[in-house]
Amino acid sequence: MLKLFQMLTQPPLTVIASFIGIILVVVFFINSSDSGGLVIDTIAAGG
Repeated sequence: MLKLFQMLTQPPLTVIASFIGIILVVVFFINSSDSGGLVIDTIAAGG
């Protein structure tokens, strides 16, 4: 995770690039959590 922010300090638009990077990480975790919930609900419903 720290390497992502070290990489984003190189381009000239560091604020925009780092904001986009944070948004992508948040979307990834939300999507993973939602998928996990769907799997647990499917198993709990019996199929």
